Amino acid sequence: MAFEIDQRLIPVLADTLSPYDNVTVINEDILKADIARYVETHLADCKKIMVVANLPYYITTPILLNLMQQSLPIDGYVVMMQKEVGERLNAKVGTKAYGLIIYCCSILHRDE
Repeated sequence: MAFEIDQRLIPVLADTLSPYDNVTVINEDILKADIARYVETHLADCKKIMVVANLPYYITTPILLNLMQQSLPIDGYVVMMQKEVGERLNAKVGTKAYGLIIYCCSILHRDE
């Protein structure tokens, strides 16, 4: 399952991913999508989900928080992000960069 907000990319993704019957492209803003409903509909047989994404800088934190707040069987994340965001996600307690996203990650997931 892949989310893409840009309507212009949907035909490209449909063509590129056509050989794979295990990929569904959803043209929707992932920040507004009911991801749990899509998981229930498209991935009902999956016990664990791996999130793989290339996240834009300005919405990396909202997307990750949104995913963490839902009751999804996420087994792990492989995420491409801007270097500065990655550094923030690895900030230590008591540093200026430490914040809500790091706290959530430390409780729910192990980051590398």
